[in-house]
Amino acid sequence: MTNKILKKLKEHDEKFIEHGKKIDEHGKKLDEHGKKLDEHGKKLDDHGEQLETIATYVLDNRIKIDNVSLNVEKILKRIPENLAETLDAIRGKEKTHDQELVFVNEHLKRIDKDIDKIKPLVGLA
Repeated sequence: MTNKILKKLKEHDEKFIEHGKKIDEHGKKLDEHGKKLDEHGKKLDDHGEQLETIATYVLDNRIKIDNVSLNVEKILKRIPENLAETLDAIRGKEKTHDQELVFVNEHLKRIDKDIDKIKPLVGLA
């Protein structure tokens, strides 16, 4: 009977040793998986930082685009006003020019009359 018990104990010891080896193997695999998870975690952190940088860049560009859009809108609104002001200035100069032409023509007529009066006196008539 003691032999049987010793034999059973020996079998159990061998099984415990086998199970211990398997547990060690599983532990090593778990450690490897833990390292891989840590590596993936670091990559995710890096990607998160990159994503934050990209988001900031996009937001900055969006703000710049909005500002450019507002400036273009203001400029486009001012074009008709500027055009109207320019046309008014041209009309004013044209009116002044027309008035000056009338004045110059009248002045030339007077000069022609004066010349006609002077011609007989000088002997050109």
